[in-house]
Amino acid sequence: MIWHKKLAKFHGAGANAGWQFRQSDVIEFLIDRKKNGTPAWKRLKIAEALWDYQKRFHRDGGERLDRIVAQLRYKASSERQAELSGPEMNEIVGQIDATEPPVIQQMRRTMRLNTGGDEPPRSCSVVGAT
Repeated sequence: MIWHKKLAKFHGAGANAGWQFRQSDVIEFLIDRKKNGTPAWKRLKIAEALWDYQKRFHRDGGERLDRIVAQLRYKASSERQAELSGPEMNEIVGQIDATEPPVIQQMRRTMRLNTGGDEPPRSCSVVGAT
């Protein structure tokens, strides 16, 4: 509810609890947050909260926010990887087989980073797959 109120205020809708936002409203809000220096992980949390609000209170479904959330998940993961140096990254993701192709090595780092370490992810899904 907090982010819905902030989104509504940003777009001049005041504290109107019945205001239904569109995908473009969320994008404008997140771009403004980015310009103000909000990191990707926090913008991701904003988008997830708005998506949850949308699923709970917008019965018509409206424009889904899943693509925005997926893009921000990728961006937040990329930013986190960029922040980590070699030894720190190895402590978090474990040893990666250097004989594998670079794209596979990167995929393993990303998956381990997103699951919190060496353990394999509990479930895998493709964004946008039905």
